Amino acid sequence: MGCGGSVVPPTGKNSPASQPATATEPTKPATAPSAVTSVAAAPPPPAVSENGKPQNYDEAIAAATTELDLSGETWPGQAALGDVPQSVFDKSALQTLILKKCCISELPEGVSELKQLKTLDISENTLGALPKGLEGCSLLESLDCSDNGLTQFPDIVLPSVRELNAYKNAFTKLPDSLGQWSSLELVNFFNNKIIKMPPSFANLTQLDDVNFASNKLKTLPKTDQWKKLKRLAVFWNNLVMLPSFAGLESLECLQMYDNSLETFPEMGNHPQLKEIDLSGNRIAALRAEDFSQMPALESFQVAKNMLEELPLQILQSCPQLNLLNVSGNPLGALPEEVGGCEALQVLFWAKTRCTALPATLEALGPKLARVDFEGHEFDSDTRAMCDRLEQVVVANGGFFKF
Repeated sequence: MGCGGSVVPPTGKNSPASQPATATEPTKPATAPSAVTSVAAAPPPPAVSENGKPQNYDEAIAAATTELDLSGETWPGQAALGDVPQSVFDKSALQTLILKKCCISELPEGVSELKQLKTLDISENTLGALPKGLEGCSLLESLDCSDNGLTQFPDIVLPSVRELNAYKNAFTKLPDSLGQWSSLELVNFFNNKIIKMPPSFANLTQLDDVNFASNKLKTLPKTDQWKKLKRLAVFWNNLVMLPSFAGLESLECLQMYDNSLETFPEMGNHPQLKEIDLSGNRIAALRAEDFSQMPALESFQVAKNMLEELPLQILQSCPQLNLLNVSGNPLGALPEEVGGCEALQVLFWAKTRCTALPATLEALGPKLARVDFEGHEFDSDTRAMCDRLEQVVVANGGFFKF
């Protein structure tokens, strides 16, 4: 947090640059001044160095039109800004304001004067709160307040914001008014202390990427309206109950590992779903029919659960399956249908109750890159096959453990 703190890679996209505002021509006086009338001299242009580039904060502010970057990364030779000068808020045409890593402990209410602002980055400071004046920035599209000391999110509505990055703070709850930020596409509250997502989140129809990982969530709001959602990251929480995910028709990535779930989420038709990770839960069974509607699935990880059987549909209905990780489950046998998984390259089947492997597995040898069968007492035929497979996999630059 704050000055010189560790950085979490941002997940948002940069807003497109906007065209600078056109200056208006000064109005000419109605009559020419008389000979005895003195005319005020025009103000001097902003002071800049000989190479035309500002050399300090004051010069940068004076020269700014639509973009202003005062971040510590941009001015490494300058002392940290500390406080935001009032002159910044006099720049009414600003569309982009970067105050990242400036050792700022307070963002003044004067930010409300920046009516044209579209991008605001105040990450990696020491802010304790966000001003309600932010609501005056009604055109704001991207807000990054990550890596601060924020404990309370303001009860305001910014309907134009598409990207909200607020990871690495200390939020415990969020206002229901966030459900009225109707343009939200990317929401990142990774690494906070949030116990519950606002129920109004169910109304956000433009969501594309939602990251509430590393919080204290126990459940999620309804997801029926999240038709455009591609990624849902809620790992490292305390989830015990889930709504139906049947409406997530655009879903590509589902990350829910290290929670307390006892049942696999209710799924639907997910033609674009490529990655599922529910490792580290308490799931005892998988529904075979769920996997008949996931033709694009490439990676399926359910390690460290309580599964006793792997549905054949995972092996038969997912032709793109490249990674299968079911280690640490009380599984009894690896189905012989695994030999038909032509795209499979990574197979982790360690520490199960399996005592033998199907002979069909050997046909995958030349394609396998990483295999882990450790923690078993295999019969002699299986061990002989593993010896042969190990030679093939290692010769191709991979690893094979058993």
